[in-house]
Amino acid sequence: MNIEDYFNCPNCNSDLNRINNGYQCINCSSDFHHKGGLPNFLPEGINTELSKIPHPEKLYRKAKKIGWETAAIEFTRDYLDSRDYIEYADKQIISEAPGDFQYLLPINKESIVLVIGVSWGNIISALTRNTKFVFALDVNADLLHFSELRLQQERLSNIKLIQGASSSLPVKEMCFDAIILNGSFEQLVYERLNNFSDQLVSDFLTKIFYALKPDGILYIATENRFNFNYFIGKKEAYSNLRFVTILPCKVVTHYFKLRRRINFRCAYFSSRKLKNMLVESGFGNVVFNFPIPSYRNLRYMSEIENRAVYIYLIKLLGSFPKFSRLHSIAGLIFSFFPLSILKFFWPDFCIVAKRP
Repeated sequence: MNIEDYFNCPNCNSDLNRINNGYQCINCSSDFHHKGGLPNFLPEGINTELSKIPHPEKLYRKAKKIGWETAAIEFTRDYLDSRDYIEYADKQIISEAPGDFQYLLPINKESIVLVIGVSWGNIISALTRNTKFVFALDVNADLLHFSELRLQQERLSNIKLIQGASSSLPVKEMCFDAIILNGSFEQLVYERLNNFSDQLVSDFLTKIFYALKPDGILYIATENRFNFNYFIGKKEAYSNLRFVTILPCKVVTHYFKLRRRINFRCAYFSSRKLKNMLVESGFGNVVFNFPIPSYRNLRYMSEIENRAVYIYLIKLLGSFPKFSRLHSIAGLIFSFFPLSILKFFWPDFCIVAKRP
């Protein structure tokens, strides 16, 4: 697969020509040289240190020495405050089960897929086994290199890793059968060091819409702004502050400036806001699935249109007490409320949207 057939210049959206050690825009003559062996399409002003994984550079250095799987276990032991670090590493990093959402999507051995955000690499590994080709894009070079080691040691080759920003997504129109954002949609908000606006999110979704082929699928797994955990004091991941997602934006702006001396950026959205943005971008048949216990530790997923189905899932959840005891209790409490209220406070969304 030739990158220039699927990606454009991130600065002016024009075609690219291949040059020695990289690519050049045919319009603005911008050069995009390989960096560390990876194609680099990062424009200026992008936060390349963005990562939900602490110290990804240490993870990559360790993986080069002892292999990706052993490195993942040791890294989890060092940075996870839990005795169950081996089980955590096995279930959420080594296992490709978090990529099982792909079986909800109409993709097959002829599909070309774009993944935005590589994380531990297990999602892209799972996808490469069941598709024709995968392009995976991330702003963080260390995470890309870790995934590259993982793919090499797993002998998976039908994939191309690219360093690039979703806020300047350099994709051509009608190229992909599916686009996957598993936990990376909110990172869009923090990629830009300056000049972020709500319009950037709308432009991003519109660009994704046109990058999909007709009947192409967008999959988004993200946290709910009104996640019930935030009401009981859970800290928001990017700001490390409590209650910032559930308070009115004007209140949060002053609170955030007082605590962090910078403007607040809301990384999460409600189900209504997300659906409206997707519909305005042109998507049809937008379906919200609700993962149990979360999209990161996926065990079950349902649209939850029927209370009996929800009660059944909550009972099943009891078989995973180490992962889901809190969620089981919360689910039992919420089972007495109408489904509309239950969905409003659900921790995560897994959204499937189709380009008509």
